[in-house]
Amino acid sequence: MVGTQFTRANVLVVVVLITHLFLGRSQVAIGQPTFVLDASLWQLQVSNADPVYRYNVGVRPWFSPNAVVESLIGPDGSVLVPSIGRNRISIQENAVPFSTIQEVFSGTWKFIERRDAELLEYEFTLPEITPDFFPEAPTIVSPIQGDTVGTDFILDWQYESGANPLGSAGQIGLTRGLTLLRRESIDPTSERIFLGFDPGFSEGEVTMRKGSSETRPLIIIPASLGADATFQSRLLGIAALSVPVTVTARIPEPTTIMLLGTAVVLLSATRRNRIT
Repeated sequence: MVGTQFTRANVLVVVVLITHLFLGRSQVAIGQPTFVLDASLWQLQVSNADPVYRYNVGVRPWFSPNAVVESLIGPDGSVLVPSIGRNRISIQENAVPFSTIQEVFSGTWKFIERRDAELLEYEFTLPEITPDFFPEAPTIVSPIQGDTVGTDFILDWQYESGANPLGSAGQIGLTRGLTLLRRESIDPTSERIFLGFDPGFSEGEVTMRKGSSETRPLIIIPASLGADATFQSRLLGIAALSVPVTVTARIPEPTTIMLLGTAVVLLSATRRNRIT
């Protein structure tokens, strides 16, 4: 009996110690602010003109109630602060020229975190941009500009070098009344697109770009004493997209659907005849 009581006491002490250690570590983890800091740069090909660029730089807390975003300072000295009532910063510019990218994107950025009355500074550097900085941009080969498609069609693109990219990127813009239901990858240069129409709509326009992408890590350096926040994500995304292609999406008329169904039946019969 004494031995049993002694064992239970030991177990109780061990449980208390483990609980104390676990809670202590959890409190340290909870007390340490955590942020997500990322950036992206897109090269957008334009027909018969130089490419334009889109960039985004942003920082926000990551499940960390005590993480406070104070400001973000760009290489050109511009200071960005959160909007009223928000605890995050995101700057995005579209269709800017190459010279602007070199001035406002490339270089050393500063992120300022607030802890009570103390301001803590971190630095990260976005790389110098050159014309050959981006991966190869493809060309959309089907459908082509001005085509009419249904609510289910195949998008094909190709690279002049013949290589397949490591990562894929794309943009799809839809006019009012159209909805992108889903996309299904077929192979590295082909995908199937499914569209839907809102009630009262049967036609709209779809503008598409396809391209390749890659990511690079961002190195964030504490620049002031006590700057010990953690960063859940710190990545730079890079993408190069094709010249856009705009097509008309239309719900097939019943007659067209019947003809398509007949064609499928005939095709199936032909295949069966060939097999036999």
